[in-house]
Amino acid sequence: TPPLVRCLPLRSFLRIRNPLRAQGGTRSHPKAMAFQLPKLEDTDHSLQTGPKAAGLRWTPPASAGPVSVILGSKSATRNLLLSSLGVEYKVITPDIDEKAIRFDSPDQLVLALAHAKADALLERDEVKEVNGGVGTVLLVTCDQVVVHEDKILEKPESKDEAERFIKGYGRAPCSTVGGIVVTNLSTGRRFESLDRASIHFREIPDEVAKGLIEAGDVFYCAGGLMVEAPEIQPFLVKIEGSMDSVMGLGRSVTADLLTRALEP
Repeated sequence: TPPLVRCLPLRSFLRIRNPLRAQGGTRSHPKAMAFQLPKLEDTDHSLQTGPKAAGLRWTPPASAGPVSVILGSKSATRNLLLSSLGVEYKVITPDIDEKAIRFDSPDQLVLALAHAKADALLERDEVKEVNGGVGTVLLVTCDQVVVHEDKILEKPESKDEAERFIKGYGRAPCSTVGGIVVTNLSTGRRFESLDRASIHFREIPDEVAKGLIEAGDVFYCAGGLMVEAPEIQPFLVKIEGSMDSVMGLGRSVTADLLTRALEP
């Protein structure tokens, strides 16, 4: 199951101090088409019913001592969202066969995948090296799927399938279901949470759907869902939940898990 709206790779294994300044360039994928990377102002939406989190910051309590964070995701959107919390972190990406982990329940699926990513990273030398330093290390792993009319949607594999997905969103709301897991590598304790949002559209015209498909980016997003695309804005009715949840890493949920992971 791919990251949702953005499948935008950052270079793995880089120590990132401020990814907001490292988001230049174009999207990297086989077609190498130009792509506008996400901006901080896109991470809240005027039509969301959930609280806006652009001003939210996370700071570990002083009693926790030195804390290091590892993000197990190369999604540029997740990097942007975690960075906007004021967190300094290192990116180390897991290597797992996600297709080998299957559940009919989207809740079970995303949490199973997030845990599997954590398990895989615990075996990585890069993670062991960080964990061998001073202080506490927190590992953040996550996964997300799109659900529409009780079906889990993968990335569209053809133009016809992409059009069927996009047009279907005008018929019934779709949902994003995310699973976030924070592992305290010092204690071995894990904390998990689901992160949901529902997106309501009015009917999406054929020409809008075809324009999104011709641009090509929908083929790199689960369900072909691109809520932040300018072309789709006139047809967006509301987001039940928060835009950052739609984009793959709800900041309020993540901040809460980070705090819980440091509790005695």
